[in-house]
Amino acid sequence: MLTTRLGEDQRFVTRTLRFVTVFLLVLTAAAIYDVAVKSGALVWTELGVLIIALVLVGIAQQRQSSIQVLIRAQKQLNEELRASEAKFSGILSIAADAIIITDRAQSVMHFNHGAEEIFGYSANEVIGQPLSMLLPVRYRESHEQHVQTFANSGDSARRMGHRGAVAARRKDGSEFPADAAISQLQTPGSSTIFSVVLRDITEQKFAEDADRFLAQSSARMTASLDDSTVSARVVEDAVPMLADACVLELEGDHGPRRICHADDERARSVLISLSEDYDESSSALVGRKAAANASSGFTPETLDEHWLRELAPNDEVAALWRSLGARSRVTIALAAGGRTIGHLTLFDLGVRNDRFNAPIRVVIEDFSRNVALALDNARLYSTARRATRVRDEVLGLVSHDLRNPLGAIAMCARIMRDAPSPDRDETNRMISAISESAVWMQRLIRDLLDVTSIEAGHLAIDRHPAVASSLISSAVDLMMAELATKDLTFNATVDESLAPINVDGARIVQVLANLIGNAIKFSRTGGTISVDVHPVAEGVLFSVSDTGVGIAKEMHSTIFDRFWQEHPAHHGGHGLGLAIARGIVEGHGGRLWVESEVGKGSVFSFVIPPDRSGATASVRAIQEFSRSHQ
Repeated sequence: MLTTRLGEDQRFVTRTLRFVTVFLLVLTAAAIYDVAVKSGALVWTELGVLIIALVLVGIAQQRQSSIQVLIRAQKQLNEELRASEAKFSGILSIAADAIIITDRAQSVMHFNHGAEEIFGYSANEVIGQPLSMLLPVRYRESHEQHVQTFANSGDSARRMGHRGAVAARRKDGSEFPADAAISQLQTPGSSTIFSVVLRDITEQKFAEDADRFLAQSSARMTASLDDSTVSARVVEDAVPMLADACVLELEGDHGPRRICHADDERARSVLISLSEDYDESSSALVGRKAAANASSGFTPETLDEHWLRELAPNDEVAALWRSLGARSRVTIALAAGGRTIGHLTLFDLGVRNDRFNAPIRVVIEDFSRNVALALDNARLYSTARRATRVRDEVLGLVSHDLRNPLGAIAMCARIMRDAPSPDRDETNRMISAISESAVWMQRLIRDLLDVTSIEAGHLAIDRHPAVASSLISSAVDLMMAELATKDLTFNATVDESLAPINVDGARIVQVLANLIGNAIKFSRTGGTISVDVHPVAEGVLFSVSDTGVGIAKEMHSTIFDRFWQEHPAHHGGHGLGLAIARGIVEGHGGRLWVESEVGKGSVFSFVIPPDRSGATASVRAIQEFSRSHQ
């Protein structure tokens, strides 16, 4: 505006000078004419005055020209200044970082577009307000003191977080880490302004924390080769970095094993209840639609009322899910060695916003790979230790249990060779001892081979239609001599409506013989052994009960282990019978269990389910077999 006004005044003066110059030229011409026509001192005086006036006017015009040059230069400078200001304003407006200018009292004077994007405020909401409104309340007082110290230091610029990131606060109240620097500038009016450049480093900080977390968790998991320790560390490390709660499910020899964890004690108890107390909720507890370690492939599953109505088996389970307060979950398949060894399920309980965002899913993927590797290493180590233990047990068993019958055979053979007895009965006793020792050795070798096949998962099951009563008779025939030694009463009950079952008859006889043999060992003379067979919802139930000494409850979970013997010195045997029996039953798809109390006898039961895989093909054979035995 000032430059424009000066230009207008200058043009007015120029026009005036031009008019005066013309007027003086006219007067000068008139004066020269008078000099030529007239004469006298007055005329010459007038002419001199006119000439002086013309000189002065010329000087004024030259001065005016200089002023015009200055005005044009000033105008150009103003245009350049406006262009510079526009460029500066454009840079500030498009900068991704927050650029904030304050006065010495720390009142905001400028708030660029990057600051609006980062903090969520508009410029109009912030300009004129104290800078401290962009900081968490707990840091405001100390921040103002730091700025004053910086203003008095004489430094032109300084990083605000001398030791790292600073905390900033958005309009919605959320905090985030930031990298910030501050500079000060003295204006011509001797006032001070501060410029703050701030960058949101949330992603950078998260990446650093994620790398540190993965390194530390991997080190913790691989520090031990005990599978229980590794499993516990997996769920402990996953919370709270990856989730608010988690469940680790591992495939085991006797079904899945679940480990639950949450920092919140109530949530942990709910997860344990869902895992242990409600078998029907097992499929709902751990999601099975799991991506095989692909962060871009798995999507969080929303756990809303619609989901609850579809998957909760009953109202009690639904109430537990509601009390858990889970909003969503993700399930990752843990794969190692080309097979799935378990699943890791992570729950969002609403502790943080956007819990399973894209960056955290990448970390979950890396974490799951580390978990699978650590668990597989622990499994391999456990397998190696078990194999070593089994080897030592087998060697001890062979060296001990085979030594006696082998020694008996060698002794009898030596006597028969070196000092044959003329008494035929004595010779027959020697031959019987050799035969019985050979049978014992064959049985031991067969049991060892069966255990090896069961452990390797290669136990052959050759199913054919069989009548339950015939299976019992075959087993009793094998144990008849032992029954007679203790004068025991034997009862067998078979449901008349029971149709032939499709099983490996020889193997089921082996199971029944083992169970009956154990009942004989632990029964007192004059006791009773009963075998009962009848159909149940799961299939066909076989039960072998005795009136023996019973088994303590704390041993119920170990009696089916290999080489287990409660009183080996008193009852003999090699502790493989029950382990083999369980393997055979499980090979048929069934289960074997015991119910017993000390002093009240024992009941060993097993269920053989229908042969689903070959049921269609064998229906006709079973029907024909049934008709032939009517």
